[in-house]
Order: sequence, then structure tokens, then C-alpha cells
Amino acid sequence: MRFLFSLVCFPAMLCSQSIAVPHSGITFDENSKTFRPVLGVAGAALLGDAFELHGDWNRVSVCSQQQFALAAGGRDGVVTILHLDSLKTNEVSPALANAPNLIKLSAGCSAAAIYNAPANRLQIVTGLPTKPTLSGDLTLDLPGSV
Repeated sequence: MRFLFSLVCFPAMLCSQSIAVPHSGITFDENSKTFRPVLGVAGAALLGDAFELHGDWNRVSVCSQQQFALAAGGRDGVVTILHLDSLKTNEVSPALANAPNLIKLSAGCSAAAIYNAPANRLQIVTGLPTKPTLSGDLTLDLPGSV
């Protein structure tokens, strides 16, 4: 009886298990202006199929661990938080300079530096991704480019 039970139940248990490809993060493809999942592990990863968040994104910094990105684009270059898990967007702060040249997230993704070259302006945003706050606004006097 046990043998018969194992012949019937064991294959059914095997079929109910699923094997999934490891998901290492998300990257922004500047050529196609889309986001793509990184599938696999370091040294053996591939880019998955692209998914698009509506908008013409130019400057993008992705935080894979928390599934969000800071991006600027469109006609006005407004800095926006893109929630990659829910595909929703919201503006960071109306006080941020539009059309930045550089957006860099901190290692823990809780803060970002946003640089606007024509204005020589560096702005610091903290509280990411849930409560973004403009914490610093500096005018730089540098002899060269950042």
C-alpha cells in the first residue's frame, strides 16, 4: 500500500514544485529607454524582456533592492520616483531643479544627489523612496565639471 501511495503522490509533489530563475535586479536601457530585469547571478546574468514606464526618461538611477528609480525626463525634465514593483510614478519635489545632468543614489538608496550643470546646483534628497525631502541645496563654485 505504501509503495502504491508513493507511486501516485511523489510525482504529483514533484510537479507542484517550481524552479525560478534568480532575479538580481533591474537596469535602465538607455538605448530603448526601457527598464529590464537582470536574470541570473553575477557572472552568468542575462537581461530579461523590457517593460516600459510611460515617459521619456533621460537621467535614471535605479535602486534594485527597494524596487524604485529616480528619473528625470519628458519636456520639463521633472525628477520623478518610479515605483518599479507597482509601475506607478510620483514627483519628488517641486523645489527640485528640472532637467538635471546627473542623478546618483546613495549606497542604501535612502538619499540622492541631483546635479544641474547650467545652474551649477547640487541638491540633496533624503527619505527615499517613501517620504522624499529636499535636505540640501548648494550652489557650487567649481573650476571644472563634476
